[in-house]
Amino acid sequence: MKLATQPGVTTSAIARELGVERSVLSAWIRKVEEGRYESSPGKPLKSDSQAENERLRRELARVKMERDILLISQ
Repeated sequence: MKLATQPGVTTSAIARELGVERSVLSAWIRKVEEGRYESSPGKPLKSDSQAENERLRRELARVKMERDILLISQ
């Protein structure tokens, strides 16, 4: 991931250097950015509590938005 985020470095060049298709490398980078990459098989990158915190934050944001919409429409 560090190599892919360096300025002036292209995904194509990195993929060529690693001997993988650019689309495969792009998918790996996207998974890491989304927190879905498993660093070791069977062990998720995020702990259950981190995933639950993120889910609750998204739900809270949605509920606040719904509340604000209801307050505006009154």
